[in-house]
Amino acid sequence: MYITYDDYISMGGTLLDEECAKKYIELASYDIDNLTFNRINKIGFDNLTEFQKSAIKKVVMLQTDFRGDNEDWLNSAISQYSINGVNINYGNSKTISVINGVFIPTNTFSILKQTGLCSLNLRWYKCDTRS
Repeated sequence: MYITYDDYISMGGTLLDEECAKKYIELASYDIDNLTFNRINKIGFDNLTEFQKSAIKKVVMLQTDFRGDNEDWLNSAISQYSINGVNINYGNSKTISVINGVFIPTNTFSILKQTGLCSLNLRWYKCDTRS
């Protein structure tokens, strides 16, 4: 987990009580690991830049609130339905992105992308400086 409940509250999280928040903080942290291809675990959170750490914490807080506020439809097996000519689809839209199976608000994902950890082209090389 990348934030504590106290972090969640201090960063503006307001939707969830402590018990629920802890559950969704853990799930949001898994979402971030998925979206960053587990690079944070590989690199180590403490080895990231201060900007990256701050952005990841903010994204976890926002994703925690998003998950808590939308639990019912995020856990629904229904991806679309239609009633009397009105259609509802769950998935990519102007405000929600679905990446690697993770539903995340587009503006929240934009913050995470700024860390540079979401790129498919990013390669991490361990350099051996011995000659």
